[in-house]
Amino acid sequence: FILIAKVLFDDYNEIRQIIEIFNMNHYDCQINDGCIGCGLCVDLCVVKSISLDSLKAKINPRYCCGCLMCVEDCPTNSIKILEVKNG
Repeated sequence: FILIAKVLFDDYNEIRQIIEIFNMNHYDCQINDGCIGCGLCVDLCVVKSISLDSLKAKINPRYCCGCLMCVEDCPTNSIKILEVKNG
């Protein structure tokens, strides 16, 4: 779903609005001290919810779609995305 939205919309703000409307789950996003600030996760995030702050990744959980691309490709395994069910 997220990849289809990315193809249809070039504006990441539009994609974020779609995620907020359709995303029934939220995610607890954690970055541990092993993060080396390489920026790979920033480049991989399809909704641009990850940024670098003081050479450490920072995830905005409001926009995280839970695709886990950042988790799978992190060279230091420093990212955890945990699903938090609503209700």
